[in-house]
Amino acid sequence: MIVGGGIGGLAAALAMASAGLPVTLLERVPVPADVGAGIALHPNGLAVLYGLGLRDRLMAASPHLTREGTFGIGGRTYRVPVPDYGVGIDHALGVPRARLYQILHEAIAAHDRVDLRFGHEVIGVAPDGRVEVRDAEGVYEIDAGLVIGADGLGSTVRAAGEFGARRTHTPGLAVRALVPGDPFGGAEAEVWAADGLALGAPMGGGVSYVALSASRGPLREAMANGDLVTLRALAARMMPAMGEALSAVGSFAELLVNPIITITCERWHHRDLALLGDAAHAMAPHLGQGANSALLDAYVLTEELARAQSRAAAIARYGLRRRPGATRVQRLSRAYQFGVEEITQPVIRPLRDALARAALTVSTRRSPLSAVLQENPAHTYEAVRRLVA
Repeated sequence: MIVGGGIGGLAAALAMASAGLPVTLLERVPVPADVGAGIALHPNGLAVLYGLGLRDRLMAASPHLTREGTFGIGGRTYRVPVPDYGVGIDHALGVPRARLYQILHEAIAAHDRVDLRFGHEVIGVAPDGRVEVRDAEGVYEIDAGLVIGADGLGSTVRAAGEFGARRTHTPGLAVRALVPGDPFGGAEAEVWAADGLALGAPMGGGVSYVALSASRGPLREAMANGDLVTLRALAARMMPAMGEALSAVGSFAELLVNPIITITCERWHHRDLALLGDAAHAMAPHLGQGANSALLDAYVLTEELARAQSRAAAIARYGLRRRPGATRVQRLSRAYQFGVEEITQPVIRPLRDALARAALTVSTRRSPLSAVLQENPAHTYEAVRRLVA
């Protein structure tokens, strides 16, 4: 049983059904709806989704392929290409989050092995796999056997087990939105500025994704106070295209504002419970690896369940395979956040920018993506194809 119908939970359900495993997915929301803003699918996440047979649907949803991004640091711009990993993966893809949900829902609907229950809220979980559920008609219990917590930051499954979890509130706030048009010239652009971080990317379909984050100073204050006028002015100073993008936002209520919270776990399984996605490793969004890491979780967990001799061995192996890479990326994402948002003093910032430029110059020769993708996308793609064949 999977608890939570976000990207990780849906991908896990699809992977398991495609591999011949029956699965029940419980989601407390009664009706799937438009949620979130945009999502950047990097080669590791694309390897899982393309391996599951979703390439054509994703391309139709967002035909714009990102083959390089630009970074603005200390007044200079650097171009970072996406390497060609083979198997048709030489790009990143920006997709509205709601559209990705729709694609996954449609693919799951084609499988009779998935019992997809919306409007069913898990209100209690026992370590032996018993689950208490509330729906419109009342409360019922399921003896699920294995319970997979894909239920995010406030995971009910995580709270029921001994995972050694730690929740950390960073000083950062993030603002995100989808806006009409493409003021970014068809490429993902990111700027390190005195006020914080600004990122914009085309999503296809005539919309773009914008994100701002800050841990201190006037930008964070504008976010916290819901001050759209100041937010626009600061964004335009950071990146002129960002100011243009935010001019299409009519009120602050149209923006998604989130504190940046991390979750770390000493282990990802306890008895008959396992975690994936944000429930196991919520991270700062600065490397764009939250959802992509959840997609890797879904593939690895499915592979271990499909081939292991016992359920206990499968979830233990899953944690051993995935936890080190995800934890490393969590740390890198938090370090990225710290560097761009918390080292902002005028005396120190020039040194920070010089070090960042030097690191970026070196890393572009080796591809900075290789440090965060966790697994080789070509190997992942081929493994997923074999798994669901």
